Amino acid sequence: MTAKKHRPARAPADNPAGAIRRWTLIMLLAPAVIFIFYWFAGRTGGPGKIPQVPPPRHFYSAGTVVKAGNATLQAGPAGAGYLARTLYFGVNTVMAGPDELFAVVAVRATGAAVNQAGWRLIDGQGTVFRPLKAVDRNPLLEQPPAPVSGEKYLVFRVNAKTKYFYIQYTGPGGPVTWRTG
Repeated sequence: MTAKKHRPARAPADNPAGAIRRWTLIMLLAPAVIFIFYWFAGRTGGPGKIPQVPPPRHFYSAGTVVKAGNATLQAGPAGAGYLARTLYFGVNTVMAGPDELFAVVAVRATGAAVNQAGWRLIDGQGTVFRPLKAVDRNPLLEQPPAPVSGEKYLVFRVNAKTKYFYIQYTGPGGPVTWRTG
């Protein structure tokens, strides 16, 4: 019986054409696998359902001064909230996405601090939006005047189809709602 010649396995460096083919395949498939993983990781829950509530039945006109608990509140002192595509925060300019606008509502309070907690915006269809930010200076102006004591500007991101909206405070003293727009 004759012994068969045993050939050792060839290393990839011994076969340049095979190595090139293998690396090309890795270079094409690795980004595809990473992209698919990224795509499914971001799509697990979708954008999420925006909560819907019935539009408030009882509300005040924008600019009306209302007592809520120990605080006196006024939303939309000029009588309106403002919709804009561009906001200015110091040297930063922020633009809304497609089919979106920023709603900016000035809020004055005495006897309470104005912050994001307890405030929400409801559009005419009942979609609820939480404030993105509460700032001291008007973000609609590139060169805003000095901040007014007790006045804050609440910034919301809303649908571009919004014609009017309700600004609602849900703090001590029960919910208080103003209609703006």
